[in-house]
Amino acid sequence: MLPAVRNAEDVAVTMALGTVQNALSQGISEAQVSLMAKVAEREGKIAGAVANIITSRTGAITRALEKMHPYYAELAAAKLAGTQEGIEQASKIQAGVLTLELFVGKNVTVVDVAEGEPADSSIPLTLCQKKLVVDEEFSAWSDIDEHFDFRSLSAFLKALKDNQGLVEQIFPTERCVLVMVTTRRFIDYGDTWANAENNEKNSIVFLMVRNGQNIKQIYSPVESHLGASRLFPSEDEQQGHFRGFDGTTIKFEDVAYTDRLKAHDLMALHYRRLLIMLFGLDQRLALFGQFYPQHEKANFLNLSFQERYFHFLHDEDGTGLLASPDSQTLDEFISEKNSYIQPGSRLLCNWRELMTPRTAPGAVKEDSGYSGYSFIADPEDNVSAAVVYRQGDTLAVDVAVKRFSTDKMFNCKVNVSAYSPWRRGEAELAYLCLDAVGPEELTRFIQQRKFRSNHLFYIRFFKAAIKFLEQERENELPHRQYLLAAMQDSGMHLPGNIQELIHQCIASWKTGNRGVSLAVGMSTEKGRQALLNQLYRLTQGASEMVSVIQEHVAASGSQLLRAGVNSSGNYVAFIAPKPYECDNRLEAHAWVHRVVYATGKRNIRETGRSWVSMPERSASEITLWEDEEQSRKWYSVTPVFSSWTEKQKLFEMCEKGAGLLKGAMGTPDDEEYGDLLEMWGDAYIACNASGEHVTTPDMFLPVGLIKSRKSLKLIALGTCSTEHWMYARAGDDDSRELLLELYTSWYEYPDKARARLLSMAEKNSGLRFVLLEGKSRKLERFAVKRPEEIVNWHAGNLKEIPTMLNDQWACHMAMVSQNDKVYLTPDLLDDDGLPNFNGVTRQVPGEGYQPVNVYEFESDYFNAVYDADGKKVALCHWYDVTDNSYSAEELIGNMPHNAFKFLQYRLDNIEQAEAFIKYRNRNYQPRENADWPEPPEGVKRYVIRARS
Repeated sequence: MLPAVRNAEDVAVTMALGTVQNALSQGISEAQVSLMAKVAEREGKIAGAVANIITSRTGAITRALEKMHPYYAELAAAKLAGTQEGIEQASKIQAGVLTLELFVGKNVTVVDVAEGEPADSSIPLTLCQKKLVVDEEFSAWSDIDEHFDFRSLSAFLKALKDNQGLVEQIFPTERCVLVMVTTRRFIDYGDTWANAENNEKNSIVFLMVRNGQNIKQIYSPVESHLGASRLFPSEDEQQGHFRGFDGTTIKFEDVAYTDRLKAHDLMALHYRRLLIMLFGLDQRLALFGQFYPQHEKANFLNLSFQERYFHFLHDEDGTGLLASPDSQTLDEFISEKNSYIQPGSRLLCNWRELMTPRTAPGAVKEDSGYSGYSFIADPEDNVSAAVVYRQGDTLAVDVAVKRFSTDKMFNCKVNVSAYSPWRRGEAELAYLCLDAVGPEELTRFIQQRKFRSNHLFYIRFFKAAIKFLEQERENELPHRQYLLAAMQDSGMHLPGNIQELIHQCIASWKTGNRGVSLAVGMSTEKGRQALLNQLYRLTQGASEMVSVIQEHVAASGSQLLRAGVNSSGNYVAFIAPKPYECDNRLEAHAWVHRVVYATGKRNIRETGRSWVSMPERSASEITLWEDEEQSRKWYSVTPVFSSWTEKQKLFEMCEKGAGLLKGAMGTPDDEEYGDLLEMWGDAYIACNASGEHVTTPDMFLPVGLIKSRKSLKLIALGTCSTEHWMYARAGDDDSRELLLELYTSWYEYPDKARARLLSMAEKNSGLRFVLLEGKSRKLERFAVKRPEEIVNWHAGNLKEIPTMLNDQWACHMAMVSQNDKVYLTPDLLDDDGLPNFNGVTRQVPGEGYQPVNVYEFESDYFNAVYDADGKKVALCHWYDVTDNSYSAEELIGNMPHNAFKFLQYRLDNIEQAEAFIKYRNRNYQPRENADWPEPPEGVKRYVIRARS
């Protein structure tokens, strides 16, 4: 019997109902894919028509047989359900069949990048899991900037064609497939439309295929491919590997893409489609070369085939890979190297990032532009090296700049300590300390892929640093050879790491000599001797000398923290202070002894001792021994004082200020006032030696210090109106007239100036507390130049300043934060340890002084408070004002004391107290309630807030 002839549609139906493996193994073309789609569509329409007929007849059938057994109604519903399943099955098959377009290459674009010899047939096909990013990979090879986007891909592909090194960087084997994207960054193109369109193009994912010297780029139209985060799933995503997808069991409905698939199904869908596309590329174009026997060509989707001829490289989740020995992150590396910064350190600076209005106001000014600032003077180079120096409490460097307006060159100071990124999220690396950095370390961070996601931040800068360091080493080579030869000619036994020790000594010498070049140092006998001394200390008996230092320190009853060699070749030790040596005023002592030793044949002796902050690291000294646990206790301490010496100066200033303050409010005798007037007159003349407007000297005398977290302020007592203060202290009319004559002599209209002083003399004759920057300065009775950083202490909380200084101090102490610490010089305390400003200054109360105590109580409004009787307390914020003294317990009665914050103020009179309360509580309205607790007799209560 002759076999039945099957038409094309029958064949298409058979294929569509079978598995993908069967369809592909029989051979399939783009025309057959189209026919299969049409057949699936037709079958779907037929099933839909049958469903419509059943639906239209179901009502009539049900009404005719409504008295019959419910079985028939259920039978009708079952028929309808069956046809619905048929519709859904046909739809799935229709969508899945279209996936075969991937196999036949419809809308799959293959771009030739490079051509050459294929890989050896013994090399398996490697599938790389991790999605690579073009700009991150290319940045390690070429200098690219923030403008690199999809339009720059041609430069990358050309470099890939021309440079085998870049090929080896991208592709781990000679035969492999990996997925790439142009950039992961969002690039701002200036407007919303351009941002949306161009960033969408930047995020397009494509495949890269290598077969020996042949390289291809592949674009696929399938949405699931475009959104892929990796080429195949990680262990976290799916229990089974990608190789667990056996292509022989994939049916067309398995590869149908619908919005209703769950997240896991979507993931599986992507990898199934990828497998089909790879099969098609192999069958049609032999894109991967010959890597399996020809007779197994049709088994590409078979699981056993993949296990034999595929290699799955888990370069993202790390499965099966060796652990990386490098655990230090990029940020940790940069922080470690920059922790070496000290005066004399060499910094490689990215001037366009480091210079901001905050760090370099002489060359950069704020404006309303995109960056927030603009340069008024341009640095000669974008990246160059500079030597750090100390200026006050800060570290700074100088850079040569050219002013735009005049083309004049000048050195601009750049405050490194003040640097912080001006624009959040867009910063590049601003500087790197070169004291302890080698080009090999920098190269490692460029080559390792895991760091390059932040390539714009550091890679171009690291390349500049490598170039600088390698050039420096080349220039230093003759001097390094000289040092090595000198040590070899000495006849001493040298360790195997002598080259590394030479490098350490050179780095230490440079830092210790303010960044002077090695060539300059080697040109002098002193420089050569210092370097050779270092090498001698490190190579000859270093461990024995450490033992000698340990014994010497222990004999004095002290604790050795660290021993080493400094840049001059002398031994140096860091020693913990003894308890009685510590200055714990205002904060715990934070400094250790740094001792420099000279060595004899059998002993050592001190040649210098100083208080220093314990450095965690120092490139100017080479450590030989350290007690790390004890050292950490000291170098982890950050005092608010810049140094031990500065701390002593500040406390001495407070003592001297108190001395100058004595008698400040009393009436001096004629001789005293004459001396005072002479000092004031000299300062007044100095104030007006230049300028267009008349100014008078100020008087701010430091009396204490306040520490707030990491900041330090001087507390000073004085006035900006010294002419009024001087007028009030004059003992007779002649003295007052002499002051008025001197004061008005600088004015164009003396009579008006005289009238103005007389009208304000009484009101402004007092002193008040102010805050100054916490740094030492020249102390004078009258200051010619007013400090820029001066502020009135708690000016926002006091509408009127109490007349008496003791009362002022009490108010300030009530307003000080609980986390702040205040120091008042002992010279201003009485025998009971209480502030005695009134007595020291001989201040006498004026008319209308009827002092009152103001007590403030406040609790959390939202947390209920109950009194001793279990009754809910309505009051939560109030003031009690009285001319008597009460304790908090007496005023609060049977309410719980620990539920309220308690503050106490002292003001001139009841009027000033009421003004104070209303100023601090702008919405205050008098309130009374019979249910509220009554205050003690003689106490007036002002309720600010109460619970209903």
